[in-house]
Amino acid sequence: MNVDARVRERFLRSPKNTTKKIRKAWSLLLHNDLALPTDQMTVCARSLYGFKKSSVQELLGWYRPKQFPLRNVNVDSGLRFLGYDVPLT
Repeated sequence: MNVDARVRERFLRSPKNTTKKIRKAWSLLLHNDLALPTDQMTVCARSLYGFKKSSVQELLGWYRPKQFPLRNVNVDSGLRFLGYDVPLT
């Protein structure tokens, strides 16, 4: 959301995203003890307008970088090339 201010404004100014709703979704995502919070990731992406899978992964990567390093399609492709089992998303 840093790249384009319009995206950030659309997310923050949307009537579908109240401060309470954003806090609840992010709290559920960030403050849990699960090794892989896939269910929380899905809930967060579905409950917030303009905050989908890539934004969820980026937020997790910035909040807990040792547990959830930032990744993209290129990184996943490289990991597959090296023999790691990376699921298709």
